[in-house]
Amino acid sequence: MNARLALCLMLLVLAGCAGSQKPAVQVFDFGLAGTAPAAPAHSVAVAEMRAPEWLASTDMLYRLTYQDRYALARYGQSRWAGAPAAMLTLRLRQEIGHTPGGKCTLALNLAEFSQVFDAPAASRGVLQVQAALAAGGVSR
Repeated sequence: MNARLALCLMLLVLAGCAGSQKPAVQVFDFGLAGTAPAAPAHSVAVAEMRAPEWLASTDMLYRLTYQDRYALARYGQSRWAGAPAAMLTLRLRQEIGHTPGGKCTLALNLAEFSQVFDAPAASRGVLQVQAALAAGGVSR
């Protein structure tokens, strides 16, 4: 009887191990950039976008506002290819052009970058950025 019980337990443990493989993490970016921007009409330097520390990771974030509008969660198996602020800076530079040391500097602060579910089957992407355009260039 003990041998049968031990065999059953061993089979259960092996079955549990076989089914416990972690799903592969998917990595996302913003896709390929469009065509190269035309020569910029103005000399603008796009500074590195700043972000709060909680947005400095590659975690993809979401909110279930229909349950708790203040709770921020991360997707378990999905990640960004880089921190959102760095990816947004790169794409902005690709789309509008970037002139290091330009006549004007565009400074950006990322405040929110998440998917918001207002209902179980209704979601929207939320991107909140503060922007300032100032005279003088940056060398980054």
